[in-house]
Amino acid sequence: CAYDRVLSTRFGARAAELIRDEVYGVSVALKGNKITHNPLEEVAGITRGVEPDDEVITAAREIGIVFGD
Repeated sequence: CAYDRVLSTRFGARAAELIRDEVYGVSVALKGNKITHNPLEEVAGITRGVEPDDEVITAAREIGIVFGD
């Protein structure tokens, strides 16, 4: 959808800015409505779960997305 295209463009633009600024070892992230970045050592290996009854999961299932259950 259009939102996903705009979001991915924002992520790519931020990643390009980080490369330009020689900022490496980070991942691009969305916090609220702001594109930011996180040091990989702070996020690597951390699993963030989503509750099975989360609104996003419910909506995805309603449109036919399967999560391998």
